[in-house]
Amino acid sequence: MDTTALEDALIAAVTALNMFGKIQSAGRDGDFNPMKYPAAAACFMSDETAAASPRLLTDAKFAVFIKDKNLVSEKAAAQGIYSLLDQVRDAIHGNTLGQDDIEPFYIRGRDLIDYDKGIISYQLTFTCRVTGQVVNA
Repeated sequence: MDTTALEDALIAAVTALNMFGKIQSAGRDGDFNPMKYPAAAACFMSDETAAASPRLLTDAKFAVFIKDKNLVSEKAAAQGIYSLLDQVRDAIHGNTLGQDDIEPFYIRGRDLIDYDKGIISYQLTFTCRVTGQVVNA
């Protein structure tokens, strides 16, 4: 399993919700400055070896960024994005998203990134364990 395939699986899961005006890879597609809201981006964040022998096991961390625009009020912007966060979480948490050789993705946290001029941004962090090749002894 490669990192790009896992990132693409996250993007596909978010796309399937049919709720976002723009969805992209934050790492491969460049700046995340959407013109249409709500918007989402996913990216690989880091990984760490959980076990190296006899089979490589890696704990991989991914982020899904959600942006929404609401010029009415900060309260309205927050309420609107909470529903988006919950639906994205529910689409990914506990699922392998059709990928072989991984344990399910698990939500690790949701963090407010920014609120400025009616645009509110959150990051959802997910991890999954990836099973690699058998290591030759």
